[in-house]
Amino acid sequence: MILMHTIKQLFSIFAPNLNKNTMKIKFLDAKQFEGTLKCTVQSNGKLNFSSSAIKAMALDNHKSVRFAYNQEGKSKDELYLLIQDKITDDAFKVNKAGNYYYLNAKSLFDNLGVDYVHHSVVFDLIKTNEVIDGLTLYKMNRRKGKVRKAR
Repeated sequence: MILMHTIKQLFSIFAPNLNKNTMKIKFLDAKQFEGTLKCTVQSNGKLNFSSSAIKAMALDNHKSVRFAYNQEGKSKDELYLLIQDKITDDAFKVNKAGNYYYLNAKSLFDNLGVDYVHHSVVFDLIKTNEVIDGLTLYKMNRRKGKVRKAR
């Protein structure tokens, strides 16, 4: 009994000091890190979106995508995309195949000189702080591609 009383006294003396040095821990939400937002240009010129991108951008076949590039950049390689809530004449319509969404963007990539036939072309999609007409602008960071195997 005396030992228990002594332990309680020691704890009451040192406990306030222990509380002063505690860390402020904030737990991270795994939903914020569920996957890389990316899109891939297939060898037929279609631009497919990853399941993470589909979910994060709330893609559906009633939307369209506009592309842009930085006029002050070194080349047209600095691409951006904007997901519109409706289909417009100046944008690429979002199409659905199974669980995935894609764009028929062959003419765009041909015009930009992207060799998607012989090289894999993958873009990481980075959410920017830019908002245009209430819509988020995404930067398309191109990964270093690999040579496609001959068919």
